[in-house]
Amino acid sequence: MDSPNAPDTDERRELLLEEYRITVDLSKHDDTLRQQRIANFLTVNTVLVAVVGVGLSTEPADAVAIVLLAVIAAFGVAVASVWAIVQLRNTEYIRLRRHQLRQLEAELGVVSTFTVAHKVLNEHERHDFGADVGPWEVGRFGRGSSTTFENALPVIVLLFWLVAGVALEIAITMD
Repeated sequence: MDSPNAPDTDERRELLLEEYRITVDLSKHDDTLRQQRIANFLTVNTVLVAVVGVGLSTEPADAVAIVLLAVIAAFGVAVASVWAIVQLRNTEYIRLRRHQLRQLEAELGVVSTFTVAHKVLNEHERHDFGADVGPWEVGRFGRGSSTTFENALPVIVLLFWLVAGVALEIAITMD
């Protein structure tokens, strides 16, 4: 038996549509924040690389300058580590929103945007959009996850800073 406060079918449908709209907006918000964070982390790393480059261009490089540059490289490692953790956490937000949207689409039964996208992009299924549009499937090079590729960037930067730090330590010991 339904609760006396349970919404009727039309009201429930409206509530589900509103939840769908809110979840789409949250998904857009998460994506915007992710892009801003990527830009901010890239900017910080660019500044750090520029400072290290300027520091290394001085002749002759003294031990204090090289130690300072090694400290900057260690800071670069810390920044890249934080960046990687933030990216991985944000990946979970993305996955959560997509699952929420697919669940809402199943309940609503009238929209399928995220369900189709998931099947085509993640499960690599061919989707037929009907006689006017025809079938579509993701190409061979489009099968990788952009989120996975974005998550690789801080790892690559982290490796760069580790190599730079080791190289600077070697330079300190050889001085």
